[in-house]
Amino acid sequence: AICEDLAAHGVAAPLWWSLVDGTVPVPAGARPVVVGSPQWVEALCTSRVIVTNDHLPSWFSKREGQHLLQTWHGTPIKKLLHDAPKAVTLRYRRLMDRQVPQWDLLLAQSPQAGRRLQQALGYRGPVRVGEYPRNVRLLGGAEVRRRVRHELGIAAGQPVILYAPTWRESLRPSTGAAGCATVHGPGPVGELDGPRLAELLDAVVLMRTHHMNRARPGPGLVDVSRYPNIEELMMAADVLVSDYSSIFLDFALTGKPAVVYVPDLEHYRDVERGLYGDWPRRSGLPVALDHDELTFHLNRILGDFDVQAARREVLEVDPAPVLENLAWIRGWITRFLR
Repeated sequence: AICEDLAAHGVAAPLWWSLVDGTVPVPAGARPVVVGSPQWVEALCTSRVIVTNDHLPSWFSKREGQHLLQTWHGTPIKKLLHDAPKAVTLRYRRLMDRQVPQWDLLLAQSPQAGRRLQQALGYRGPVRVGEYPRNVRLLGGAEVRRRVRHELGIAAGQPVILYAPTWRESLRPSTGAAGCATVHGPGPVGELDGPRLAELLDAVVLMRTHHMNRARPGPGLVDVSRYPNIEELMMAADVLVSDYSSIFLDFALTGKPAVVYVPDLEHYRDVERGLYGDWPRRSGLPVALDHDELTFHLNRILGDFDVQAARREVLEVDPAPVLENLAWIRGWITRFLR
């Protein structure tokens, strides 16, 4: 979103976009550079401004005259880095300890998110609090909703549930002796009974797996894991089901309902990862600890589906918070390009 905004406003500097291979589409106005290529190394080492949402290569050190914008990738619900020492490798902690001090600006969705990120990442620099630029894709309204549902073959009046769980360490792929990727354990992702939900609720269930897991969805789930923009899926959906993902904060902008589905709450909170702020008890959202509770909440939400249909078709996201923050970020970046 930042890249497209810079191009749309006529920024004259070249906009290099890092990608894994030539098949990956790039934002309008950007020039692709493949990771590891000489052009990519040159772009990383000579760009006036670098924009990223995680760490850079282990060998990278910011040069004099370079400025690094860290957008991160969401409001933290699950504990991060130094707040979750058991869940984070020593190698990653050491990498971040070297790179975090090189950041010149960190984006955060709220003051609370900024404080959590600073504490967990050990960041001491300036924080820009504002709506995430990526949510500009939520401004498409009913037109985007109709287009996406048509692309996915969903009837106009069909209720749509978007299931978007975060990643689990138990589902992280690993390479076995034969060189094949394997997934450890069934994990909670597989516990969602898609066919049952679809049948009981007469709904379409879209499953968006996390890129670090890419668990294969079962029967009754429409796999949208590789759909280009999750924000457009949010517009197409009528209700969100997730667990410990920051998608809840983005989806809230749409004004549509969401359910927290956490069958592994005690293990994830007390053993695997840890959570901030007594999530999900203080989230203000309905919480389901098993499939029956999830069905109950979704049935209640979708019970008056027909009554709410007209409102959903015209529901618009307030553009001001997103566009104002994009404009501020554009100004921050362009001042270093003069």
